[in-house]
Formats: sequence, C-alpha cells, structure tokens
Amino acid sequence: MYPFIPVGKVQRCAGRMLISVAVLMWVGVQGCSSMLEPAGRVSVADVPEELRVDGPVIGAVHATGFQVYTWRADGAGKVGWTLKGPEATFDDGAGFKGTHSAGPTWTAADGSKVVGRKVKERRSPGGDGVPWLVLEAVSHGGAGRLADATFIQRIHTSGGNAPSVDGGKAGDDVRVPYTADYVFYGRGATTRRAR
Repeated sequence: MYPFIPVGKVQRCAGRMLISVAVLMWVGVQGCSSMLEPAGRVSVADVPEELRVDGPVIGAVHATGFQVYTWRADGAGKVGWTLKGPEATFDDGAGFKGTHSAGPTWTAADGSKVVGRKVKERRSPGGDGVPWLVLEAVSHGGAGRLADATFIQRIHTSGGNAPSVDGGKAGDDVRVPYTADYVFYGRGATTRRAR
C-alpha cells in the first residue's frame, strides 16, 4: 500500500517544487546571460591589432542572415561561387536595428544608411566564419545614426563561407547562413596600423 500523506503536506511540497523550478529557471537564464547579452555590449577586446579602430563607437549590433553566392565566372574566367551580397538584419537589443545588404550597405530603421568599402581583412579565428573586416564609409544617406559612420568592423563571424561544392548552372544562387557583430565608428575615428 501507499503511505498516507496529508493534503496540507502535499500542497506545501508542491509549492516548494514550483518555487524551486522558478529559481532554477532564473539561475539558468542568468548563467546564459552571455548568450543573451545585447549586441550593444559587443566587446572589441579580441580584435586583432591590424583591424582595430580608435574613435567613438556609435553603434554595436549583432547581425543574423545569409551570405548569398551566385554561380558564375569571375574576372579571370574561372567559374565558381561568387559573393552576391548579404541579406541580414541587425539589432543592438536596445532599439537600434536595420538591414544589411549588398554594397555592402547597412540601413537603419531610423532611415540612415552607410555604404562601406573593405580596407583590411583577416581570416576568422576558427576559420569557420567569413573573414573579419574593417570597412571605410564611402557614402551615406538619411539623417540618423549611420549618417555619421566613418568605419565599420565585422567581427565574431560564424558561417557564411562560400559553398565548397562545385557545380551549378549560371545564375544559380545559394544562401549560406551566417552571424556577425558589426561595430560602427563615428567622426574622428582612425584605423590603427599593424605593428
């Protein structure tokens, strides 16, 4: 037979269990806070010297989306997957967000945009992501936050590399998932020279 347990004791035990579960869930979320940390807290401490930028940071965002490649011949006539451009969204977790597209162009929800040109590149530390970059702003639009961007860093990349599989028909596109952090620098920023 089963032992008799008074109803009051069952209710107290159930209440304690619910509180314990709630505490465990809270501790779990706190323990994962680095994964949930807003991109506005992006650290640049691990950025290699040759990709460093000195100056005011006007935005630091996390982007999620795709690097889009198309099957075609390059300038030398070699056929393969060629980067067409990104299709991604970015967000700093505090209201600064927008889209990232070919150009490369970043367009903020406030209507401002910046187009960049690659200045420096370095292989991602694990080799599992598209390269880390420093880009210089070459044009702007709108009157919001990105209108003052002078340099952009792409760091902490994951995925997005061109497919290693050969084959395709001319014009075929493939979308490769990727994530990255982008740091936007404002007026007065300068790139550091490699030592």
